[in-house]
Amino acid sequence: SNSQVSAQLKISKSSSERCDARVSDLQDEQKAWKAREEQDKQDTEKEKKLMLAQFEETKAELERVKKAHYDAQKEEEHSKLAQADLTRDHAQLKTQLNEQNEKVARMTGELAQHQVVSNEADRLRQDETRIKAELATCRAQVKRVLNAGSQQQQQQQ
Repeated sequence: SNSQVSAQLKISKSSSERCDARVSDLQDEQKAWKAREEQDKQDTEKEKKLMLAQFEETKAELERVKKAHYDAQKEEEHSKLAQADLTRDHAQLKTQLNEQNEKVARMTGELAQHQVVSNEADRLRQDETRIKAELATCRAQVKRVLNAGSQQQQQQQ
C-alpha cells in the first residue's frame, strides 16, 4: 500500500542521510589526519634541520678547540703556564664533549621517532665517532705536551 511505501521511503531517506553524514564525518576525519601527518612531517624536517645545525656548530667548535690546543702547544710548550692552560682546556673539552654526547643522545632518541630521518641519524652517529676520534687525538696531543713540559721542567731543575 501507499502508506507502507511512504514509510519505507522515509526510513530509507533517514538511513541515507545518516550514511551521508557518516561519510562526511569520515572525510573530515581523514582530512584532519592528513593535516596532522603533514604537520608531523614539517615538524620532523624542522627538527632535523635544527639538529644538523647544532651538530655542525659542535663540529666547528671542536675544530676551534683543536686549533687552540695546537697553537698553545707550539707557543707555550716550554712553560709551566702552558701546562695549566692545556689542563684547563682539556677539562673544558671533556665537559663540552659530555654536553654534546647528551645532545646527540637526545637527538638520536627524537630521530628514532621519525623514520623519515633515520638515514640522517646514521650519518650523525658516524660524525660523532669521528669527532670522538679527533678528541682522542687532541687528548694524546695534550698528554704529549704535558709530558714534554714536565720532562723539561725536571731537566731544568
